[in-house]
Amino acid sequence: MATKKIKLAKCAVEFKQEEHEYWLNGKQLQGVTGVLERRLFPDKYKFVSKEMMERAAERGSFIHEQIELADSLGVNPDVQEVKNYLKLKEEHGLKTVENEYLVTDGENYASSVDIVMTDGTPAVFLVDAKTTSKFDKESVSWQLSIYAYFFELMNPNIPVKGLYGLWLRGDIARLIAVERKPVELVKELLHADINDMPFTWASEIPDYVSIEEESIIALSQRKAEIDEELEKIKADLMQRMAADGKKSIDTGKVLITLKAASTQKRFDSKQLMADNEDLYNKYLKETNVKESLTLKVR
Repeated sequence: MATKKIKLAKCAVEFKQEEHEYWLNGKQLQGVTGVLERRLFPDKYKFVSKEMMERAAERGSFIHEQIELADSLGVNPDVQEVKNYLKLKEEHGLKTVENEYLVTDGENYASSVDIVMTDGTPAVFLVDAKTTSKFDKESVSWQLSIYAYFFELMNPNIPVKGLYGLWLRGDIARLIAVERKPVELVKELLHADINDMPFTWASEIPDYVSIEEESIIALSQRKAEIDEELEKIKADLMQRMAADGKKSIDTGKVLITLKAASTQKRFDSKQLMADNEDLYNKYLKETNVKESLTLKVR
C-alpha cells in the first residue's frame, strides 16, 4: 500500500532538551506527563528509587533515539528492541510520518508524540513507546488522548484514527491499541490542572489490574511459545532415543527418560457417584484448599 503524503502543521513551541522545558512566546508551558502525575496517578512511582528511575529514563531515551535514526535514516539497528519495532511496523502495515512531533494547545501545555504513523490513509495513529518493565495501559490511554486532542487542534483536517502503545523491552515487542478518552473528559482534566482543582475519575478496572494486564498477556504468550518449543524437542528426542534403543540419558544437568506406551486402570469416581451416590459420599473427605487466583487470557 502506497503511503499518501501527510503534511503536519509545524509547532511554534521551542523545546529545550537539556532542561526538558517547553517555551512559547516567552512563556514556559507544562508537559503532559506532569498533568498525569498531579491529577491521575500521583503515587505511580512512589516506591521506585531515584537511581532506578534515572537508569530507566536513560535506557528509554537511547531506544527512542535509535528508533528515530532507523526511521529517518534507514539505519540498520543493532538493538533488539528497534529490530522488533521495525518488524511490528511491517506486520501492521504502518509507515512513520514523523518522530518526536511537538503538539500543544497553544497556551498552557506542550509535549512530543513519540511517533506519528499512517496506514496509507489520510489519517494518523499516535504512538507512545515504552521500555518499562510493565506497560500501564490506562496511563498511556490518558497520555495519548491528550496528545490526540492537541494534535487535532493543530491539524484539524487530519483525523487521529487510533492510539497505540508500543511496548519494547528485550524480547517483548507489542503494539497495543489503547482507548481514546472523550475530548470533553480531556478538557475537564486540563481545566482542573490549570486551576489547581481536584479531578475525580474512576476506571471500571482497578489500576493495580490495568498495570499488570499486558504483562499477563505477554508472559502467557511467551509461556505458550516455550511450551510449544519444548514439545517439539521432546518429540524429536523420543524418536531418536527409540531408534537408538535408549531408555534413559543423564547428561549431568538433564535427566531424560523414555517411557514405553502402556495401558492404565484409573478409578472412575463419576461412574461410582452415578451408580451408588451413598457409597460415594461415605468416602468423601473434607480438605482445606488454599486461596488461589486464576488467569485466563482471551
